[in-house]
Amino acid sequence: MPALYRSAVISARILILIAWTCTLLHARPQTNEQRKSLVLKDRTPERNLFHFDPDNSRREMWNEFMLVKDANAGDPLAQHELGLRYLMGKGFPADTAKAAYWIVKAADQNLMAARYNLAILENNGMAVAWDPFEAYRHFKFCAEHGMMEAQYVYGLLLTDNLTVPRNYGEAFRWMKSSADSGYAPAQELLVEFKQRGFERLQDTSAIHARDSSSKNSHPSTAQKPSSAPRPVILDLARDADPDSIPTPTQNELLQEALLDANLKLKEHLLNLSTDSTGGHRDTSAWRGILHSAEAGNPEALTLVGFRYATGDHVRKSAIVAAVYYLRAIRYESSSASILLWRLAQTENFYQSLKKSVDASSPAAQFCWAGLTLFGFDRQLTEGQAIELLAKAARSNFTPAMIELGIRYYTGASVPQDRKHAKELFDHAARLGSREALLRSSMMKIYASKGMTPDKTLLSVLAQSAEDGSVLAEEMLGYFYSTGAGVPRNIPESVKYYRKAAQRGSSIAYNALRSLYDELRTPETVFTMED
Repeated sequence: MPALYRSAVISARILILIAWTCTLLHARPQTNEQRKSLVLKDRTPERNLFHFDPDNSRREMWNEFMLVKDANAGDPLAQHELGLRYLMGKGFPADTAKAAYWIVKAADQNLMAARYNLAILENNGMAVAWDPFEAYRHFKFCAEHGMMEAQYVYGLLLTDNLTVPRNYGEAFRWMKSSADSGYAPAQELLVEFKQRGFERLQDTSAIHARDSSSKNSHPSTAQKPSSAPRPVILDLARDADPDSIPTPTQNELLQEALLDANLKLKEHLLNLSTDSTGGHRDTSAWRGILHSAEAGNPEALTLVGFRYATGDHVRKSAIVAAVYYLRAIRYESSSASILLWRLAQTENFYQSLKKSVDASSPAAQFCWAGLTLFGFDRQLTEGQAIELLAKAARSNFTPAMIELGIRYYTGASVPQDRKHAKELFDHAARLGSREALLRSSMMKIYASKGMTPDKTLLSVLAQSAEDGSVLAEEMLGYFYSTGAGVPRNIPESVKYYRKAAQRGSSIAYNALRSLYDELRTPETVFTMED
């Protein structure tokens, strides 16, 4: 039985959220003019040929001069504003080093907005040393002093089990405080917290519990993904009853895919969700999702599988659906796991599958082999499953070539033979498989061992990561953390590991935890249990 029951782990995936920084701005009250209602009629005179905008450059230069003067005189508000202006290139050349310098100056004087923004910089290693533990202290300070954004982030930090031990009860308390203050991301996440039963734990300390609900238990009414940090669900537990887990809907799968999609893929996904006619927009969106799926995007792979399982604008095929689900499961997609489990329980599934295998269908051969090797079915032995996989690979069925290559690379179910794995990946890549090209490139970069690899190989990784490949995110995290083929860059490594961990990768999460442990101080608050 595959892992179908998941433990909730919340990531403090705080990327460089300029939008958050902008919400704090200068930590100064707005004027009535700035709060002008949008419903009032705009009485600004219409422009005409005799109207010229006044030259405000001297006034702006004077304001900038006074801002620098006040900052140098020790005014924390001026220091913070100057830091933000350098950060955003507003009135001053964009310079993250100078931005950090002035934000640190203001934070040293306990200006709350500055401490919050400094925590963001520290959590991302942006112009300052990467230090999630010092960031934790700043977030906690701001949360305890009533900043709703910080309360939200602090709540997340209490669940991710990276900086401090997980405490769901305390996390719920801080998330509720943020939500009660009107912070929309906290209000959205609080619904999911309640569904997961965290509310009843709010008066309990040091809770280390497993979550029995599904990743897709977020409200189906949500229409747009939030830009704020959000939960990470890792497929860690092994003992759940699959019948107790709700089956994801297409809307939930779309929402899941939207969360980590690049702008181009988001456009395709939104088109797919709004165009139910099967027309041009749907066709274009479908091609875009297939393109992302072939890069190794588990959310896209699951969506494609769902469409084939339901016959939504494609020819219905349980076997093709199962192939896509299995490929998504390779990237730890628990949504694909439950969907495949449900599909395999349908009437005549195995009868139809066996008939196709007997007819030497490579897709069916791959499907039954995968069902066996991933623990969904026990009608075949492991050896018989490998033989079916090999037959499908010899028929140039690229998913089978990739799966067999992975097993030769790792030595799972077959003797380890990385040369043969490379041959399989290269062959599949020549047949047009983007995923195989990625794996082949990965092996070449790894083999470079500190030597500068071909830039084309790195671009393959970067483009695959852009298209949503969890493997590319994992490998970029690894390369930047070790300096294998690229200059060592821990903040960059953390960024990629976070993205992959947020999407359910236990490999990335464990690697991220190791990076935290290397920096961990002996203070009691940061002591983690094994």
